[in-house]
Amino acid sequence: MTTLNERLGEVIKRKRQRDRFTQADLGSRIGTSGSYVSAIESASTSPRISELDALATVFRTTAF
Repeated sequence: MTTLNERLGEVIKRKRQRDRFTQADLGSRIGTSGSYVSAIESASTSPRISELDALATVFRTTAF
């Protein structure tokens, strides 16, 4: 069974690749580094609520 962080990381990676962003591109758009985006995608860390909101804006969706 996958964890919430793993599922979230998969979704973020899929959407990032769909929009042809590098991890560094996405990081700069949400105010973090590319290595932090990598850590989110690999489920090594959890994004903060403010980062989830920023990700939703970048991907033109909602955090829900």
